[in-house]
Amino acid sequence: MNLNLSSKRELINLLDSLLIPRAFIRVKDDWYCDNQECVSVIGIDKSLYGGQFSISIAFLLKELSPSLLPYPPFHLCHFRQAGQFIVPNPEGLKEALDLESSISTTDRFSVVTAAILQYAVPTVLRLHSKQVIANEIKTNENFEPYSSLELKLLLEREGYLSMEDLKLDF
Repeated sequence: MNLNLSSKRELINLLDSLLIPRAFIRVKDDWYCDNQECVSVIGIDKSLYGGQFSISIAFLLKELSPSLLPYPPFHLCHFRQAGQFIVPNPEGLKEALDLESSISTTDRFSVVTAAILQYAVPTVLRLHSKQVIANEIKTNENFEPYSSLELKLLLEREGYLSMEDLKLDF
């Protein structure tokens, strides 16, 4: 495996090598996995300026938007969150994904690989059912703000959440 990560192509090749063996399918800059009641997504995005990239996670509840299957556009998913909110060292990930930074090639490769395998993959694969998602909304303050209102209202209608769990501010 080439440890060099100095271009978008090399970053995509790394993510392919990490995600495709784990049943993800790449469509453009997003990797999709059919995950029981959800489609899980890990995506990369490039800054308009320079060589800065970001990694984000998302999922779409299949029942709620079947017309968007099998590969929902990232921006239409029911939950979207930047990778910096799921890793313990967000600044380290930000530096590793800035392909213009002076971080060593080995460190860049290690940080990105760990972010994907230790945090992004386990997080999106854990979010596989309405019950698990509802529990995250109830208990994880870093989860609820990134969940769509449409998702929260469905979970409330089906009894997974109470009105108090919705944390709606009007």
